[in-house]
Amino acid sequence: MPVAEEQVSITLTLPRSVVERVRKSAEKSHRSVEQEATVLLQTGISKGAALRESLERARSAYDAEIKRAGKSRPTTEELWEQMRRIREEVANGFYPG
Repeated sequence: MPVAEEQVSITLTLPRSVVERVRKSAEKSHRSVEQEATVLLQTGISKGAALRESLERARSAYDAEIKRAGKSRPTTEELWEQMRRIREEVANGFYPG
């Protein structure tokens, strides 16, 4: 049996458009606006944590690959230069001349 966690009430000030989206979502889910807002917050927090973990794994894999290749992590300027070069190559491929 799940342990009931203490509930705390909060007051939020949100744009009307956000409240309307939550209201529509609550109707579709057959929940109250308060219940839907709780579900949306919990889901957002969980997905945010999962995304951070995924990004950290990707960063670790990237760092390991850089180290394995005997290179150092490129600077921001080097990355911008690579992006400019790739963009130019792609543009030249689609629009030669």
